[in-house]
Amino acid sequence: MADVKQSSKNVGDLVLSRIDDMSKVGLCLPEGYNVTNAVKASLLTLQEVKDKDGKPALDVCTTASIQSALFEMCLRGLSVADKSCYMVVRGNKLCMTPSYFGRVKEARRIYPQWNPRAVVVREGDEFLFEVDPATGEKKLVKHEQKLENLDNDFVGAYLYAPTLDGSHNELHIMTKRQILAAWSKSSSKTQSVHKQFEERMVQKTIINSVCNMLVNSHPENSRFADNSDDPNAPESTDEIADYEEVVDAPEALPEAPVNVDAETGEIKNDPAPEAPAQAQTQNNDSDF
Repeated sequence: MADVKQSSKNVGDLVLSRIDDMSKVGLCLPEGYNVTNAVKASLLTLQEVKDKDGKPALDVCTTASIQSALFEMCLRGLSVADKSCYMVVRGNKLCMTPSYFGRVKEARRIYPQWNPRAVVVREGDEFLFEVDPATGEKKLVKHEQKLENLDNDFVGAYLYAPTLDGSHNELHIMTKRQILAAWSKSSSKTQSVHKQFEERMVQKTIINSVCNMLVNSHPENSRFADNSDDPNAPESTDEIADYEEVVDAPEALPEAPVNVDAETGEIKNDPAPEAPAQAQTQNNDSDF
């Protein structure tokens, strides 16, 4: 074990040294990002990471792949310590996979004022949108939802996000079929987390999809483009990561009848004193 710790320490030192050299010739890391802490936290985590056969990652992964995964993590300003990324073993290579939190963090570095609030559309809702024939952009015309509809099956979701030039917000819509297609690519075949936390997972899926588009389409991030077409790509080899993200995710939809501003996507609610107490409770344990 001593040899393993020493080997991983050497890899970490090499990554930090390379980052330091590149910083001297113009490399800029995200503001407030502590690269040393991120690397050290990852090295501690790697001692517990195993492949699908239960073998330690440090035993089966090549040194080059470990160094590459840590280096990409640093360049993207992510860290396993805040769960913005995970280290996953694929064959004999270690891969750095951005998490849901990581994708949102990257997108908000580009558009700091953007607050991703996904709205789930359910059976019985009155939902109407139109498409601008000149630009192809979608525009929300109306979305009315009653309290009793919250227990109905979902039929889709939508989210407002900035355009590439940041000039205005654009409406993004995903149908139930598209969302289920994303879920089918999850590492979990039973999808127990998806079923138990359906609304949060629907929100997470469309937020992931839009964040991928925002980050991958930005010129400065083209070298880190994620070629995956799966907006709900697995972050780890089990369901623990999904569960942690779901229960800690920002509350995107209040449990009350919603009235959505068709121009901005802002959720406006009239006071409802007769509503159950839990309908007024929101999850504030969020990084965003």
